[in-house]
Amino acid sequence: MFAMEFQRRRRAAARRSRLRKRLFILYSKKVVNPTSYCCVNTAVPILRFYLDQAADHRAHLRLSLPSIRSLIAAVSLESEHGWDKDIKVLVFLHWLAHAASYKVVSQAFEMPISSVRGIVHKAITDHHGTFLDVFVGYPGSVHDSRVLRNSPVYAGSLYPPPGKCILGNGGYPCLSAPICLITPYREPVQNPVQARFNSKHSRARSIVERAFGMMKARWRSLFFKALEVSSVFVPEVVACCTVLHNLALLNGDIVEPVEEDHDDGPPQPHNLEPRGGEHVRNNLAAAVSTPIICVPALHEHDYL
Repeated sequence: MFAMEFQRRRRAAARRSRLRKRLFILYSKKVVNPTSYCCVNTAVPILRFYLDQAADHRAHLRLSLPSIRSLIAAVSLESEHGWDKDIKVLVFLHWLAHAASYKVVSQAFEMPISSVRGIVHKAITDHHGTFLDVFVGYPGSVHDSRVLRNSPVYAGSLYPPPGKCILGNGGYPCLSAPICLITPYREPVQNPVQARFNSKHSRARSIVERAFGMMKARWRSLFFKALEVSSVFVPEVVACCTVLHNLALLNGDIVEPVEEDHDDGPPQPHNLEPRGGEHVRNNLAAAVSTPIICVPALHEHDYL
């Protein structure tokens, strides 16, 4: 009787094995859409709003529709399953725009919360306000000069190119090497040439302040409230905001910046001693003050 039971189980196991092989052959020949279990529900208000071509998308997502489409086209996601790339980008933008919890975002998109889970201190911009470099991660109590010394741009002399300089506030040292960083003259200035240079310097440097103001205005909920995210990921979130700022500028997506008081405070002690950039600053001040001969580069921008 034991032998009969054993044979019966062997035949059942063989049948299951043949069935598995047939199912495998059948499945391998069939083209399966990996995202078929994640269908877009166009009845969801936020998705219906996104699909509305005439809607002002900046009201909910802080980016215009051309900017959103450019972002979706630029993003490359390695995952070949789950939610579509468009949905993932919209979820991320909604989270940035409202600084909402994962639960709130999951409810807005009617998707599982598990699917949703998937402090700039130095930045360089060009004359258009486009971020060229950001160094993120130090707490606000760290002095500007220390952040500068630890940045890759400073350590590797990566920017600016020869013959160019970076304009910095009074918290930084005036340098000609390893990078050319020009700061304003200490107040009170000694003569009209220094006063005129400081005025032009302040006007030119206001571009980076405007870039920060625009970024804070676009992601107001993010920068003016505590982030519901681990501090480990805060630098990545802020860096993402700078990238989205650049993408928005490329698409002509401009917002009015947040007006802030940019008082640099009293001059720092390290500015009392020459740091190798004073001769460059003096030459620039003389060029700015020359009434007849003007450096051609001064005509390239409108901040003069």
